[in-house]
Amino acid sequence: VSVNQGASWQTVESQLPPIITLASDQVRKRLFAGSLDSIFISADGGRNWSTASEFPDNAEPYHLSFDDELGGLIRLGPSAEALISKDGGKTFEKLKLKFPTRSSAAAGFQLYTHPCWRGHKFLLEVGGPLYRSIDQGKTWQKMTLPVTSKRGAYQSRELAFDPTRRHWLLLSTVEGVFASNDNGFSWFSLGGGLEVRDQSEQVVWIGPDGKIQAAGAKTCNIYLLNPVANKEFISGNIYFASGSDKIEKRL
Repeated sequence: VSVNQGASWQTVESQLPPIITLASDQVRKRLFAGSLDSIFISADGGRNWSTASEFPDNAEPYHLSFDDELGGLIRLGPSAEALISKDGGKTFEKLKLKFPTRSSAAAGFQLYTHPCWRGHKFLLEVGGPLYRSIDQGKTWQKMTLPVTSKRGAYQSRELAFDPTRRHWLLLSTVEGVFASNDNGFSWFSLGGGLEVRDQSEQVVWIGPDGKIQAAGAKTCNIYLLNPVANKEFISGNIYFASGSDKIEKRL
């Protein structure tokens, strides 16, 4: 766990089984962690956990997210419906969320609520399309993803929002990081500077100050967006200005 935007890390000892999804309640400062058969809750940044609910018959991955507008924890998958819990993950009820296509199921989708635009939600099908809704999920619009001329659209991984620029989205793909400054209608690459080993397994995070940070799962490297180029990541987290007014790095 890190409390200073990745500048330093502390190992948190726990007896949790392998975790496949995480969600955060920013208002009540709670973390939710999901394994294949249980959901756990922590109120101290992940140092201590208690079991919120169990579902031993489940054997497929699912995705957790916390919706501040609805005030509940949302679970997608493996069934063909979305579920919401308003009691900290103890009990769930069906959420009236219409999926983009009739054949779509909750499994394989990740749900995101836009932090700035009320009623705006995004559904990301991992490795597939991105959809946007402006009416709390009643109707969906398929968005254009970054395209490579050789293999079609890039395979998507994670979506992130910039709280300082409400029209900005960041999309993590197996080939790198892409940004959109028009809520997903067009994209440009931010993927320069990432080691090849990290490009396919990365997590993108944006702080309250708008600082964009990427973490590589393969190498455990931390990358920060170069404040000069504004499109390439550089390793390390300490910067200084030289006599030529050029921002340089110290690993």
